Order: sequence, then structure tokens, then C-alpha cells
Amino acid sequence: MSITRRKASVFPYRGKWRVQYLDLFGKSRTLTAASRQEAYLKLAEIEGQMRSGQLSLTSSDIPTVRTWLEYWLKTRQRELNPTTWLGYEASCRRWLVPLLGSIRMDSLTPRHIQDLYHYLQENHQLSAGTIRRMHSLLSSAFKLALLQGVIARSPLSGVKQPRLVRKPIEVFTQREMGQLLAAAALKPPRQQLRWLFALRYGMRQGEVLGLKFTDFDLVAKTLTIQRTVNSLPGKGVVELPTKSTNSTRTLPVDAEVIRLLSQLSGRGYLFPSEDGGALEASVDGRRWRSLLQRAGVRQLPLHAARHSVATHLVGSGVNPRAVQMLLGHSSPAYTLSTYVHLATDDLRSLISGKSETWMLEESGIPQIASNNSEENL
Repeated sequence: MSITRRKASVFPYRGKWRVQYLDLFGKSRTLTAASRQEAYLKLAEIEGQMRSGQLSLTSSDIPTVRTWLEYWLKTRQRELNPTTWLGYEASCRRWLVPLLGSIRMDSLTPRHIQDLYHYLQENHQLSAGTIRRMHSLLSSAFKLALLQGVIARSPLSGVKQPRLVRKPIEVFTQREMGQLLAAAALKPPRQQLRWLFALRYGMRQGEVLGLKFTDFDLVAKTLTIQRTVNSLPGKGVVELPTKSTNSTRTLPVDAEVIRLLSQLSGRGYLFPSEDGGALEASVDGRRWRSLLQRAGVRQLPLHAARHSVATHLVGSGVNPRAVQMLLGHSSPAYTLSTYVHLATDDLRSLISGKSETWMLEESGIPQIASNNSEENL
């Protein structure tokens, strides 16, 4: 919502004085005062309230859900990641405003919202994850409404979110990873680099596509990840900050990466589009699916490569802290709980004879050698 705010004015009116101003929603308001001094005092109070975010609305001035969500989106636009804000804006435009927008904020009830969730799930097949993100949006919007005195109680109280059932994430086997790297090795140097960063470094798609030649220090043999790129509606591919402070990181690069880099030249993006900008994720995704087909492996999403890197590194005994730093996560615990996926064979090894021997050694219990295993049964 774009508001062109006019300057407030004080003027005489029928023997009294009037204050005219625009409220936070862009609506023209007037107040009457007995004297010029009182009018300016009221104006100063109003402006102070608006600067602090306090609306001091009468019951007839309580905004509708539509007006409030437009206001909330405007206040959060500079604070949120652009992709997050666009997701919230889409939820408001497609679902919340059409279905709840005409209801006044103080008339909105938990039943309205609970019925909305059921309707969106049953009639529009929205996933539990989408509903839960919508719930987060409403939670933030109603929290601001509470702080500013628009409502006395959040209508989310008592609303039950749909249960989120996470689907098991598939990862490539070590053999499949080898097949993918072998297929990538047949590509030109630039494409080899692209898939090395996915299959050995576990980098996010946006991080790879946002790489520039200046991010590499060939003397120190390092790579600094300091941006990501994403496609935003109406804006095309744009540069964005990394996902978190931990995502901004410097990684060592090996001789193979340096060899491939030495065969390329440029000053901008390492993986450019035809016009020199960053490559679109959709184009990169098509190339990924082509690589999978050429390698003869399962068609899994590109992000599965990142999960596969984490799983196989930890499975081979690499320190989880090192894997966390490689992937740019907030903690080793997050890496282990979210990105490491053990198969049945991994669990079977835990109860194998080798594992039993290890447990005996760790416990200090002496092992008794026997030539006849049946004697120990």
C-alpha cells in the first residue's frame, strides 16, 4: 500500500479550530478544538502517537483485516527478506484479503481463522506447511495490532495449526554421487565447477549462482560466499544477502577447482545468463535434471545433493562441526538433525559384530577368544 502523506493543517472553522491530518492508513481525519493553541496541542499529541505506533482509534475507526494487513505488509517490507515478504504478500492477496478482508479487526474470532484453515486445506489442497506459514504471518500482524491498541485480544488464541508431517528426504548413495561426478567431468569447465560446488561442497543453489570471479582468492586458495540470488516476481534475478550470518563463510578450494577456474575468464558472475546477469534457477534446474539423466541416477531435487554431502561426510567420520561450517549452518546439532539421513544399512552396522567389539573395548570388559562359537551361546 503506497501512501502519499500530506502535511497536517490547523485552520479556523465556525468559530472554533480544526486539525486535519492523515492517519497511519492514509485516511483523512479531522478533530475540533476550542482554541488555536488547543488545536496545535492535539496535533502534537496525534503526531507523537503515530510516531510511536499508537493509533488511539475509536471503535468506529477500527480497521478491517484488509486495511490492517496492507499496513502490516508496508511496515515489514524493509525488515523481512524479500522472498519472505513476497510470500507473505502473496498469501494476503490470494487468500487472507479475499476471504477475511471485509471483517473488522475487533470482530475477527478464532472460529473465523480455524474455518479458514479447514477451507483452504479441504477445498484448495493447501499443505500443512503453507497453512503454518500463513499462521506465522497472522501471528506477527496481530501482535502489532495488540501493541498498537487496535485489538484487545489476539484472534489466534485457541486456533489449532494443522500438524506438519515431514516427508522423509531421499539422498543419493555414494555410488550415485560417483556417477554424477563422473558425468559432470565430461562437461565443459564451467559446468564441471557448477556441479562440483553442489556435489562436493554442498552449496545452496542461490549461493552457487551468485558466485563472482572476485569471490575467489587463488593465492590463499579460498572462496568467500557472501551473497545469494533469487528470482523475484516483476524484478527478475536479484542479489540478496546470504540466508544467515553463518551462511556468509570462507571455504578452502582444492587444486581441481583452481584448475577449472584457470580455464575461465570474466569479471562478473561465474555462471552468467546470456545477458551477463546471474543465471535463473529454472535454467539451472533443467541442467541438473539433464545431468541426472546422463548419469543414470534417480531424479531427485537439486537440494538433495546438499543433504547427500552432509550425510556421507558425517557417515565417513568427518567432524560434524566441520560439516556445519562447510554448509553454513547455525550449529552441528542442526546439521545432524536436519541434513544427515541414515539408511537401514547404517543402523545395521551399529549392531554388527564390529560394533559389539567396539562396545566391549570401550567398557573395559575383557574379550574371550574361542574357536567354537557354539560354546558361547
